[in-house]
Amino acid sequence: MSTAETIMFRAPRLAFRTVMLAVDLSPLPERPFQLALKIARLYAATLLVAHIVPAEQVVDYPGDVDRLKVKLGKRLLQGVGGELPDVQQEVLIQHGDVCPLLIGHAAQHHADLIVLGTRDPVGLEKLIEGSVAGEVAHRVTVPVLTVGPKVFKAPEFGRVLYLTDFSDASAHAIPYAVSFAEDCGAALDLLHVNDPDTGETPHEAARKLREFVRDEIRNRGFGEVFGRMNLQFGPRTERIVEFASDRKIDIIVMGQRHTSPTRARIGAHLAGGMAQSLIALAPCAVMTVSDSTSRCLASSQI
Repeated sequence: MSTAETIMFRAPRLAFRTVMLAVDLSPLPERPFQLALKIARLYAATLLVAHIVPAEQVVDYPGDVDRLKVKLGKRLLQGVGGELPDVQQEVLIQHGDVCPLLIGHAAQHHADLIVLGTRDPVGLEKLIEGSVAGEVAHRVTVPVLTVGPKVFKAPEFGRVLYLTDFSDASAHAIPYAVSFAEDCGAALDLLHVNDPDTGETPHEAARKLREFVRDEIRNRGFGEVFGRMNLQFGPRTERIVEFASDRKIDIIVMGQRHTSPTRARIGAHLAGGMAQSLIALAPCAVMTVSDSTSRCLASSQI
């Protein structure tokens, strides 16, 4: 491929103009807030803070909502030690069904990225409580950056890990991983885990990785951005978590299929989903990119 042809396929730049942070007040999540604030500063974006009071709670309008806005505003300022002079902010409070309202706010305010924290349980508790994070990630058409319960360090953007299972959804996430890494000046690695439960043999995994790197990475002009192309073997979630811990990964980027509201809600109440299992155990935030996402990529600046 010629140099001119390679340049044509370089990733367009990310255009995060509005970063939406979904929070609750028990307690205000520190790590998701810090992460959303850092990204808003990086992209000079508006920080939209949304708190949905669950439908089962009784709310007195407008008094309770006004008090919640004041309370949330104070906690935000306490989180950064005073003021946010360099970031434009907006606080939204609403009462009702959490997931549909978050998705509606994201669409209404043209959010380009949704940041949220999760304390999602696993196993039987998950069947009962479900996962707002999982349902949102499957239904929206913008990237979702989820901070799981194992994330303890302050947000950094030194190392980004892109995960692939060779699907169309994972290929769709490549430009987002590339652009985010370039915008942050971060190292970018690729990882595929050959899990025996998938029926993929090690030989097939090695062949598919070579073909994927050739067709989706190098032929699209992304070869110089990526560092190591890693293939590991074993239980998928376990190996990814180990890799992220050993390499001190700061952000994991992966593709995810967009699904209907009904499928998303059912899936959110079932344990075992790849993204949700990873979010629950990973030592860093996980960015899921729907295969229908396109709005937050601006025109190429090259």
